Amino acid sequence: MTRGLRHSLPGSDFRVGYLFGAFSMNPLLWLFDTVVSLYIWMVVAQAVLSLLIGFGIVNARQPLVSSIGEFLYRVTEPVLAPIRRRMPNLGPVDISPMVLIIGLLFLMRLVHWVF
Repeated sequence: MTRGLRHSLPGSDFRVGYLFGAFSMNPLLWLFDTVVSLYIWMVVAQAVLSLLIGFGIVNARQPLVSSIGEFLYRVTEPVLAPIRRRMPNLGPVDISPMVLIIGLLFLMRLVHWVF
């Protein structure tokens, strides 16, 4: 029997340590991973919220939606704007969040490889 808590799926190798990061990981690497992961989730949330507002599912005039949208815009737009300027015009399709997420994941892998 292996040590650690297992996920309920049979044959899975998921342990609690994987969920919260490796316990023997360098604290600075853990902090870097956490900040980058949170930023990736903010980019995803901003993209989903803009789609929901664009399709009229969510009312952008509601105070809560407006404040969340404004926060996500202010956090993600300084990084997304230079990517959008360098991307070709694809019409209504904006793939800059995908480019940013791929770049951030590459940066995370590179930092882990170097350190």
